[in-house]
Amino acid sequence: MDFRKDINGLRAVAVLAVVLFHFYPNLLPGGFAGVDVFFVISGFLMTGIIARGMDSQQFSLVRFYKARAKRIVPALFVLCSALIIFGWFFLIPSEYETLGKYVDKSITFVSNTQFYNEAGYFDQSSKEKWLLHTWSLSVEWQFYIIYPLILLALYKFLGSEHVKKSVLVITVGSFLYGLYLGNQDPKASYFLLQSRAWEMLLGGVAYFYPMKLGSVSRKVLEAVGLLLILISYGTFSEQSLWPGYLALVPTLGAFFVIQAANQSTVLSNEWLFQKVGKWSYSIYLWHWPFVVAILVFNLDPVLAIVGIGLSFVFGFLSYRFVESIQYASRGHSVWSIFVYTPILLIIIGLLMGRTVRLTDGMEFHYSDAVVIASSESENTNPYGSMLFEQPFDHAPFILGQKDNVKAVIVGDSHADAVTTALSAALDLNKEGLVVYTRASCPFILDVKFKKQYAAIYPCTLGIRHIIDELKKQYVDVPVFVVNRLATYIDGDINLDDYPIYEHPRIYFTKPYSEVNENFIAELREKYKGTLCELGSNHPVYLMAPIPEMHVDVPKTMARRLIFSDNVEDISIPLQRYQTRNKMVFELNDAVVEKCSVNILDPVSNLCDDGVCMGSKGGRPLYYDDDHLSEFGNMRLIPLFKNALNELDSTKK
Repeated sequence: MDFRKDINGLRAVAVLAVVLFHFYPNLLPGGFAGVDVFFVISGFLMTGIIARGMDSQQFSLVRFYKARAKRIVPALFVLCSALIIFGWFFLIPSEYETLGKYVDKSITFVSNTQFYNEAGYFDQSSKEKWLLHTWSLSVEWQFYIIYPLILLALYKFLGSEHVKKSVLVITVGSFLYGLYLGNQDPKASYFLLQSRAWEMLLGGVAYFYPMKLGSVSRKVLEAVGLLLILISYGTFSEQSLWPGYLALVPTLGAFFVIQAANQSTVLSNEWLFQKVGKWSYSIYLWHWPFVVAILVFNLDPVLAIVGIGLSFVFGFLSYRFVESIQYASRGHSVWSIFVYTPILLIIIGLLMGRTVRLTDGMEFHYSDAVVIASSESENTNPYGSMLFEQPFDHAPFILGQKDNVKAVIVGDSHADAVTTALSAALDLNKEGLVVYTRASCPFILDVKFKKQYAAIYPCTLGIRHIIDELKKQYVDVPVFVVNRLATYIDGDINLDDYPIYEHPRIYFTKPYSEVNENFIAELREKYKGTLCELGSNHPVYLMAPIPEMHVDVPKTMARRLIFSDNVEDISIPLQRYQTRNKMVFELNDAVVEKCSVNILDPVSNLCDDGVCMGSKGGRPLYYDDDHLSEFGNMRLIPLFKNALNELDSTKK
């Protein structure tokens, strides 16, 4: 196949969108669809290579795999190596250990499954992952491994005449499965090959079913294709359920541009598009670490323009001095793969990542103060994983003596974070604590989540089950309710108190695009109904909001200690805490007025002299930006003890 300048220009359109989206998401809210365009291009080119080789009976699976390794691995290896060197000097132990894990997964092309098991692609926490963007490389590599085997089998058992139809059928089937998975598990739909394969297969359909067009038709079809791509860039956003039927817009756009095969347009002839298209892979590789650096190191957002410039500079250098290197083939036997330089780079990269990971982020080269601060990120509820993994209809997790339960705690991950503080207020040698907690599930009956924020388990069913169980088995036992309610209403808040999510995550009858009177009225009614029902059989203690620091406390403290031995403790003004939770306080007041509920206020334990503390004496009180660590939650023991003692005194 002759070099397709139009496809090279289309690569430029794709990578420019991705780069702009990551640096300026508000400027091009759907720019992430550039990856979908890349997938179609990749499927078209790979199908052409395989099909032409098979038609001429000269296709070599080993040669194909080597060519893919040469194209992808060396530049990725250089990026991973550069990040490992950078991390030695600038990352804290926990971050460096995590980077080692991601290098390990990225260089072996399974990072998409790793990220699937963590947060969603658009979640705020994902934006600090230095190699998050390699998920798409992993999907492509997995496709490269499997696709030629499928085509070989189709050619052998069905013959070349039926291969085209088979690819078309598989493409439709893969698309329909992607739609199904998108409704069942949006995160899997985003990250995993099985829901992305149709996009690359669509490129295969473009190869097998070329359109015969005149010069005018070519121009029209290309214009329609580019228009669809640009519409997707400007119309869709992080809030869109992606991929799914919406992904048809950019992928069909790419399909039309490829079918048009127009070699005399701006895409084909413009010097800039052709250069950017050639450098596109390396630009894609290098741009994301600059995005992460701005966020992780709290740099001025104005530096985004510098990041874009550096992305292109490093992209060019990588293309010129890494991608362009030729490697001796040493034959095309299966064994030759294992001595092929790009494959050896995978092994070296794997060892490099594993070494950093297994040495706890090279912890030995940091000061004790840095290690202590960084380690607080892992100082979490030791029972938390068991609490989160159990399905809601499972028996509750019980600390201490199950035959003498003296307290129950329910709520989301904030409840999990303070569970051991409540247990410390009890004598677990004689008494028991029942624990029902679930991350991202506020304890409110009938609560539902918008799809992009959906919890693993349906919260509503679980909360109904918990209340029914408490009525049956733990009547009159005090129940402590802990929720991070503000984040479900207003979303997370960044350093400038600007909402990262500008609409409620939860709803009851219908989703709302903004916090309005109708939403608040529904929330108030359901909130009161839940706690009043709970209070009819139990003493109820409702924890007022835990202060949020808006920065990851262990990471921020440890990073400061890398560069200085004397740093100030992290804190926020008490007024900021009060402003952030004003609506929650109003809801709690309404509950107290109507239900038999007591408020536990953590302010006196966590705030002092007009500030709420995120660290004390250089040691973090939180394991991230809003969850108390085991060290921090111990400050709440007196609060829980007083509540239990007062309850005992009223019974006497």
